[in-house]
Amino acid sequence: MGLWVGAAWQYAPIAPMWQGAWGGSHEPLCFHMGLNVNTRTERYQREDISAPYSAHHLLSQPGNVAYGIWTADYAQAIIDSGMEWYSFGMDFDLPPYTAEQMVQMWEDGVGQGYFKADTLEDLASQLDLDADKLKDVVARYNELCAKGVDEDFYKKPEYLIPIADQGPYYAAQNNVTFMTVMGGLRTNSKLQICDEDDEPIPGLFNVGCMIGDMYANEYNFAIPGNSYGINCLTFGYLLGHDLADKVFD
Repeated sequence: MGLWVGAAWQYAPIAPMWQGAWGGSHEPLCFHMGLNVNTRTERYQREDISAPYSAHHLLSQPGNVAYGIWTADYAQAIIDSGMEWYSFGMDFDLPPYTAEQMVQMWEDGVGQGYFKADTLEDLASQLDLDADKLKDVVARYNELCAKGVDEDFYKKPEYLIPIADQGPYYAAQNNVTFMTVMGGLRTNSKLQICDEDDEPIPGLFNVGCMIGDMYANEYNFAIPGNSYGINCLTFGYLLGHDLADKVFD
């Protein structure tokens, strides 16, 4: 509707709000911080990144498919690293899941999005990966974990969680969840919507996720709630005061 009355589109490309995740990741901010491999059986990223960047990386992989791989001790290792397993459904009033609850969830999910195998060869077969390459990738990853330095992708040392020498081994396919797009209409610092000449359109204002040029290439969850906090609450509060004070009359 803003475009119909002469509003201009923002200067920057639209920033998607999306996240890459797997069924047991420690949402809402993170990805599977263990080992991730693509369909070429290659590790393809540092795993301790914000979920939107993991989505971007995943969409650059063959077929947009990759897998998180871990062993049962990963559940406790995440807790030991200082993070929590958020309860599913994102009800933050509930206590975080324990390591035992997470392992049970993986067990219950086998055949319903989760994979389980006693050996890496069997896991590779289930995921249609190269078994020899998978063993080499796991060996290299464990070598970096033992060093405490990720010489390949520079993941933070506290998230270098090795793959145990013995199974069971678990895996889940990584996926991308698309939520919305951020931005749209050209908006000045007073939250007025502008035309192609950057001139404000009288009586037309903008708050929320449609504020143009707020984000560059991707919305980032590294600062939790920044869209609500900035675009909606703060800018809405400031604009409300300006309107009440008749600043634009």
